[in-house]
Amino acid sequence: MEKKQLTTKISGIRIDSFLQQHVDISRVVAKKWIKNQCVFVNNTLVTKASYSLTKGDRIHYLIEKQPSPPPQDHHTLTIDYLYEDNDILIINKPPGLVVHLGVDTTETTLVNELIKNKVALYNYGDENKSGIVHRLDRMTEGLMVLAKTKLAYESLTQQFKNRQIKKHYYALLKGNLTQNIIVNQPIDRHPKHRHKYYVSQNGREACTKFFIKKNFNSTTLCSIELITGRTHQIRVHSHFLGYPVIGDAIYTKTSRKSGQLLQAYSLGLTHPKNNTHLLLTLPLSQRIQSSI
Repeated sequence: MEKKQLTTKISGIRIDSFLQQHVDISRVVAKKWIKNQCVFVNNTLVTKASYSLTKGDRIHYLIEKQPSPPPQDHHTLTIDYLYEDNDILIINKPPGLVVHLGVDTTETTLVNELIKNKVALYNYGDENKSGIVHRLDRMTEGLMVLAKTKLAYESLTQQFKNRQIKKHYYALLKGNLTQNIIVNQPIDRHPKHRHKYYVSQNGREACTKFFIKKNFNSTTLCSIELITGRTHQIRVHSHFLGYPVIGDAIYTKTSRKSGQLLQAYSLGLTHPKNNTHLLLTLPLSQRIQSSI
């Protein structure tokens, strides 16, 4: 078994909810871990999923140790550093690279690659997620900002919470979208498939704006603005519209080895230290261009 550790920053949250949010598992799995005596708080075994955490509690959990993954071709792991100073790093994440370790993730991650390259990311209690203030799905490419200091981490986290950070994506959708559209539908984790999300009135608020860039024979290139930032939001909302993202292995049958054709091409934020506005943009990726 392999031992993992987290530290809670707030009081009053249930242990199963905490694990769901910070380890990316369902509450059903969290309760199973507790039932199987795999969860500890301050070195004391937790027996109830309703256990309430206190700020500063140290949470340990045990998981089966995964075998080492086969060597990867590091040529495919090229990470472009687009902006860097003492506080933040903005990179162009390649498709196929997981952002950080999860329950069933054993391969190389973005965080591990950056640490290996001597990037001093801010560790806020979980080294595997050092510097992370937002995520991109494994097969989604494009712009990400990471925190190198506590000031940057707290500022960027607050900006995301207040929806002050502006994010735009390119997506190649299946079918011909006929008009620009705003999808305002809540999203929740699928009750049976923990890696999948769906539109549910019991879910969290989610809003996505779709703007047509160009229609092709059987596809549409869209520029998409995220108002909220839910997991799989663009993928879920485009599927809800009936125009799924080409290559999406979870939400459409048009799966392909290259993954969903989704690119975070624009990122606007306020610098945590000097309060200047930063706006970075990328051209349409070669991966999407070659599929048009």
